[in-house]
Amino acid sequence: MSENNNTDRQQANEGPVLSDKQNGTQEQTFTQSATPLPQQPMTGATNNTVKKGKNNMAGIIVIVLAVVIVAAILIWKPWGLKAADYQKADNAVVDISKQGEKVSNALVQVADQPQKTDTKLRDKNVAEAKSAIKQYDAMNVDFGQQKAIKDKDVNDKYQAYLKKSKLYSQYASELADSLPSYSDAYSKCNKEPEASMSDSVKYMSELSAYMSDCKVALEATSKVPNKAIAQSAGKTASSIGKLEDVVKQMSDLVSNPGAPKSTEQIDKLSDLSKQLNNLSNDISEFSKFRATLQKQEDDANPNKALEDLHTVLYNKTKK
Repeated sequence: MSENNNTDRQQANEGPVLSDKQNGTQEQTFTQSATPLPQQPMTGATNNTVKKGKNNMAGIIVIVLAVVIVAAILIWKPWGLKAADYQKADNAVVDISKQGEKVSNALVQVADQPQKTDTKLRDKNVAEAKSAIKQYDAMNVDFGQQKAIKDKDVNDKYQAYLKKSKLYSQYASELADSLPSYSDAYSKCNKEPEASMSDSVKYMSELSAYMSDCKVALEATSKVPNKAIAQSAGKTASSIGKLEDVVKQMSDLVSNPGAPKSTEQIDKLSDLSKQLNNLSNDISEFSKFRATLQKQEDDANPNKALEDLHTVLYNKTKK
């Protein structure tokens, strides 16, 4: 009895006895629910989160600093143009203007006294003129490297001037290449016969030779690059060719001044004299080509455009 009581007491203390299958299942279920597994500390994940937080904060600081720096740059504009930049460009304009004067003076030396026969001096003057033009062109191109060109107002005026300066350089260069030939023609076409008109035969002979030399020189001048000079020389050479024919006919009529002249010969001589006068007027047009030449220069003159560039630069230096 006592043994049964002990057993009952033991069962009461230990709870109901289950089958192995039931006991295993229940124990597993009980164990899982009543005694959960301890949580593993998330040390690695936590540290990564902290590190990421620090990195994000550093990134934000860098971005803020970058924004502040960009804003400061936009406000201060350290790359922006300064008055000194405009002044430097304006000084270059003054230098270009002075070089333009050198070109003009050099051309005057080439054109001065076209009847001069010192070809070495003339060639020297031409070489100096071409050198001055080359330097002028280089200075105009170099101006494009000025910082002030970044300013639209300045660049617009510079481009307008550059276009005009190229026209002037072409005009000046062509004129320098054309003037020597013109000088030769001028010299040969301004020689008058030395014989007296009373000696009609000799005079007409010298006149014929003079016209031939003049025409040859003009024909050469008609091929020079300057159109004003070339066209005028070509037209005059054509007129002299006609004049030669008239002079030859007149020379034939007066070759025997003592012989009596028929009415027909006298009428023809009178007609030839009129033609001679008309052709002489045509030939005098050769000297008037200077007006056309002056118009060429006026059309190519870059001074107004250069002055406009100077004005905009000067005004910018005062801001």
